[in-house]
Amino acid sequence: MKSLKIIGIIMLVLALSAVGFIMSLSGEGKLERTTTINAPIEKVFMVVNDFAYAKDWSPWMQIDPNAVYVYSENTAGLGANYTWESDNEQVGNGRQEIIESIPNELVNTRMVFGDMVGDYTAAFILKHTNEGTEVTWTLVSKASNGGVMEKFFVDYISSNVIGPTYEEGLEKLNSFIVGLPNPEPEIMQPDSMVLEMEEVM
Repeated sequence: MKSLKIIGIIMLVLALSAVGFIMSLSGEGKLERTTTINAPIEKVFMVVNDFAYAKDWSPWMQIDPNAVYVYSENTAGLGANYTWESDNEQVGNGRQEIIESIPNELVNTRMVFGDMVGDYTAAFILKHTNEGTEVTWTLVSKASNGGVMEKFFVDYISSNVIGPTYEEGLEKLNSFIVGLPNPEPEIMQPDSMVLEMEEVM
């Protein structure tokens, strides 16, 4: 009887510890991964600011080749968006939209994942360095109602499961951008130069 009582106490302590852990979860997940890409900041911004390039480097877009993507008429900059539909449970259905775009500095997006509740935003923060462009990819996910399982997903899963995929994504983004030709500098046509000189005179 004494041993059963001890076992019961141990189980109670473990249960209370588990409840305490779950209750301590903030309901807000913050994820951040950084890399440096040996490319001009203008080139990096051009890619992360345009959803048309995502299929060339995003790990999620390479999971299901049969997924259906529908893009807005303008794929780059503020308001650009796309939706996706897939029978693969790793991909599912959703929507992503650029809600903030600051040239050569920031691209911020809002995401909706099927019927999942909560607020999800992902951003690319760019900084010029001597080695090229520092790229920080962030994810902020907030639980909508503070439910126990939702808190667990947002606070723990987003950091420990999505993190490695972010690292893979930055590696693919690096390889893709480095492989792109640098944009050619704009060359002013002779006629335009003459016209501008005449206007000044």
